[in-house]
Amino acid sequence: MHDGGGGPESSVISLYGNIFITFVGAGILGLPYAFKEAGIIEGAVVLAFVALLSIKAMFLVIDCKYKILSQQLDLEKLLEGDAKQDVDLEYGDVGQVALGNTGRWLVEVSLCLSQVGFCCAYAIFYPSQCCLIYPCL
Repeated sequence: MHDGGGGPESSVISLYGNIFITFVGAGILGLPYAFKEAGIIEGAVVLAFVALLSIKAMFLVIDCKYKILSQQLDLEKLLEGDAKQDVDLEYGDVGQVALGNTGRWLVEVSLCLSQVGFCCAYAIFYPSQCCLIYPCL
């Protein structure tokens, strides 16, 4: 979606197209090219493998949460005689149960780095796209 120099209308269309790509995700919009390069069979196999791996990881995190909550509830029942029903866990809590303080630290740092990366990408992307529409900025 590069500006072809076709006037302000093409700049506006280019801006909206790039914002759409940002929100929908370059991965989804890049799938046809990936399939073209990899081939239909290999592309489908890799896509299915990555999807299954992602689903498995999601279910593992959920299982970890339920296991941690069941252990906490059993402990609270023994100590207090009554357990809380609504307990929220964060990703760092799961990391701490799995690997101790190092696990919590690794999870928290990973989350922070990914969020900083997203912010940096947006901080670079939006001003460069807005300059197409408003060159005086």
